[in-house]
Amino acid sequence: MPLNSAELLRRFSISNSIRNQVYDADLHAMLHLAFAELVQRTLPARVLLEIFPLSTQPVGGIYHGKVGDQISFRARVTFASGATQGVNLIPQWSSSNPTVVAMGSDAGLPVNAGKMLKVGQVTITARWPADDISSELTATVQVQVQ
Repeated sequence: MPLNSAELLRRFSISNSIRNQVYDADLHAMLHLAFAELVQRTLPARVLLEIFPLSTQPVGGIYHGKVGDQISFRARVTFASGATQGVNLIPQWSSSNPTVVAMGSDAGLPVNAGKMLKVGQVTITARWPADDISSELTATVQVQVQ
Protein backbone atom coordinates (compact mmCIF):
# COMPACT_ATOMS: atom_id res chain seq x y z
CA MET A 1 0.00 0.00 0.00
CA PRO A 2 1.62 3.31 -0.99
CA LEU A 3 2.11 5.92 1.73
CA ASN A 4 0.64 9.35 1.26
CA SER A 5 2.69 12.48 1.89
CA ALA A 6 1.08 13.12 5.27
CA GLU A 7 2.04 9.65 6.50
CA LEU A 8 5.59 10.00 5.17
CA LEU A 9 5.95 13.36 6.92
CA ARG A 10 4.61 11.89 10.21
CA ARG A 11 7.07 8.96 10.09
CA PHE A 12 9.95 11.29 9.23
CA SER A 13 9.04 13.56 12.21
CA ILE A 14 8.91 10.59 14.60
CA SER A 15 12.23 9.29 13.28
CA ASN A 16 13.87 12.72 13.70
CA SER A 17 12.42 13.09 17.20
CA ILE A 18 13.87 9.73 18.28
CA ARG A 19 17.21 10.52 16.65
CA ASN A 20 17.31 13.92 18.43
CA GLN A 21 16.60 12.27 21.78
CA VAL A 22 19.48 9.86 21.21
CA TYR A 23 21.76 12.73 20.19
CA ASP A 24 20.66 14.73 23.24
CA ALA A 25 21.42 11.78 25.54
CA ASP A 26 24.84 11.26 23.91
CA LEU A 27 25.60 14.97 24.13
CA HIS A 28 24.55 15.04 27.78
CA ALA A 29 26.79 12.07 28.59
CA MET A 30 29.76 13.65 26.79
CA LEU A 31 29.25 16.99 28.58
CA HIS A 32 28.98 15.20 31.95
CA LEU A 33 32.28 13.39 31.36
CA ALA A 34 33.99 16.58 30.18
CA PHE A 35 32.75 18.48 33.24
CA ALA A 36 33.90 15.72 35.62
CA GLU A 37 37.34 15.77 34.02
CA LEU A 38 37.51 19.56 34.32
CA VAL A 39 36.51 19.42 37.99
CA GLN A 40 39.17 16.80 38.69
CA ARG A 41 41.81 19.03 37.12
CA THR A 42 40.75 22.23 38.88
CA LEU A 43 39.64 21.13 42.36
CA PRO A 44 42.27 19.58 44.60
CA ALA A 45 41.59 16.17 46.05
CA ARG A 46 41.01 15.86 49.78
CA VAL A 47 43.69 13.68 51.31
CA LEU A 48 43.31 13.97 55.10
CA LEU A 49 40.53 14.65 57.60
CA GLU A 50 41.43 15.50 61.20
CA ILE A 51 39.11 16.08 64.16
CA PHE A 52 39.69 17.35 67.66
CA PRO A 53 37.58 18.73 70.52
CA LEU A 54 37.44 22.50 70.93
CA SER A 55 37.86 22.81 74.69
CA THR A 56 39.74 19.81 76.04
CA GLN A 57 43.22 18.39 75.65
CA PRO A 58 43.87 14.65 75.37
CA VAL A 59 45.45 12.69 78.15
CA GLY A 60 47.21 9.65 76.72
CA GLY A 61 45.42 10.24 73.42
CA ILE A 62 41.95 10.13 75.03
CA TYR A 63 39.69 13.12 75.63
CA HIS A 64 37.98 13.18 79.04
CA GLY A 65 34.75 14.66 80.34
CA LYS A 66 32.02 14.18 82.89
CA VAL A 67 28.43 13.01 82.59
CA GLY A 68 26.33 16.01 81.56
CA ASP A 69 29.18 17.79 79.75
CA GLN A 70 28.93 18.85 76.13
CA ILE A 71 31.83 18.42 73.76
CA SER A 72 32.24 20.19 70.44
CA PHE A 73 34.56 19.01 67.70
CA ARG A 74 36.41 20.76 64.93
CA ALA A 75 37.19 19.11 61.63
CA ARG A 76 39.95 20.15 59.26
CA VAL A 77 40.55 18.81 55.78
CA THR A 78 43.90 18.86 54.00
CA PHE A 79 43.90 19.02 50.21
CA ALA A 80 46.46 17.46 47.88
CA SER A 81 47.88 20.95 47.37
CA GLY A 82 48.72 21.13 51.10
CA ALA A 83 46.07 23.77 51.82
CA THR A 84 43.81 23.17 54.84
CA GLN A 85 40.27 24.28 55.57
CA GLY A 86 37.95 24.05 58.55
CA VAL A 87 34.92 21.91 57.71
CA ASN A 88 33.18 21.41 61.05
CA LEU A 89 29.65 20.95 59.72
CA ILE A 90 30.40 18.99 56.54
CA PRO A 91 31.41 15.50 57.77
CA GLN A 92 28.88 13.01 59.06
CA TRP A 93 29.51 12.71 62.81
CA SER A 94 28.72 9.61 64.87
CA SER A 95 29.38 7.98 68.23
CA SER A 96 30.25 4.31 68.64
CA ASN A 97 27.80 4.23 71.56
CA PRO A 98 25.12 6.95 71.49
CA THR A 99 23.97 5.95 75.00
CA VAL A 100 27.35 7.19 76.32
CA VAL A 101 27.87 10.19 74.03
CA ALA A 102 24.99 11.30 71.79
CA MET A 103 26.01 13.36 68.77
CA GLY A 104 24.25 16.15 66.89
CA SER A 105 20.49 16.06 66.57
CA ASP A 106 20.34 12.96 68.82
CA ALA A 107 21.51 15.30 71.59
CA GLY A 108 19.66 18.40 70.38
CA LEU A 109 22.98 19.98 69.37
CA PRO A 110 24.81 20.99 66.19
CA VAL A 111 26.11 18.04 64.14
CA ASN A 112 29.69 18.48 65.41
CA ALA A 113 28.74 18.49 69.11
CA GLY A 114 27.91 15.76 71.59
CA LYS A 115 26.44 15.32 75.05
CA MET A 116 28.02 12.97 77.56
CA LEU A 117 25.18 10.87 78.96
CA LYS A 118 26.75 8.13 81.07
CA VAL A 119 30.10 6.69 82.15
CA GLY A 120 31.98 4.85 79.45
CA GLN A 121 34.37 5.24 76.53
CA VAL A 122 33.37 5.87 72.91
CA THR A 123 34.91 6.51 69.54
CA ILE A 124 33.69 9.65 67.81
CA THR A 125 33.93 9.39 64.03
CA ALA A 126 33.76 12.05 61.35
CA ARG A 127 33.17 10.66 57.87
CA TRP A 128 33.37 12.51 54.57
CA PRO A 129 31.88 10.33 51.79
CA ALA A 130 33.77 9.66 48.58
CA ASP A 131 32.98 11.62 45.45
CA ASP A 132 34.36 11.96 41.91
CA ILE A 133 37.45 13.78 43.23
CA SER A 134 38.39 12.11 46.51
CA SER A 135 38.05 8.80 48.29
CA GLU A 136 36.16 8.54 51.58
CA LEU A 137 37.92 10.13 54.52
CA THR A 138 37.38 9.22 58.16
CA ALA A 139 38.87 10.45 61.39
CA THR A 140 38.28 9.25 64.94
CA VAL A 141 38.96 10.31 68.51
CA GLN A 142 38.46 8.47 71.79
CA VAL A 143 36.31 10.09 74.50
CA GLN A 144 36.20 8.85 78.10
CA VAL A 145 33.18 9.90 80.16
CA GLN A 146 33.64 9.77 83.94
